[in-house]
Amino acid sequence: MQWPRARALAIAGGLLLSGAGLHLVAAYEPEHLEKGLFFGFFWAATIVQGTLAVLLLRITRLASAVGFGVNAFLVILWTATRLVPLPGEAAPEPVDVLGVATKVVEIASLPVLLSLVRILPGVPRPGPPRTRPSVRVPPKPF
Repeated sequence: MQWPRARALAIAGGLLLSGAGLHLVAAYEPEHLEKGLFFGFFWAATIVQGTLAVLLLRITRLASAVGFGVNAFLVILWTATRLVPLPGEAAPEPVDVLGVATKVVEIASLPVLLSLVRILPGVPRPGPPRTRPSVRVPPKPF
């Protein structure tokens, strides 16, 4: 699906900022405050997603590609930590409403961010080739 550029920028920026805000809230949950590593991770996710939302306006293609990678990584990491315990933990992390909401926002951002990454110049685009319209030249009289 292709969105108009301004709408895609607004949606992608809003979703990145939403993800950043949700990670900030997660950083201050009591169990994350007790473990400095978790607190730092959530703050790092907040800073990265917030920065990418701002950078979308200046370097759209790069910020979109990096944002896609970051959000995909965060979704995969969250899923893995719900299936396998972290080192030093007895059980996998629990599934909670805040975590699910964060992943919904990040998954929703993926197609929008991908739509902002353009095909590289020189790479053939899908579809029929673009040709110049033929111009009919009237025949010359004898």
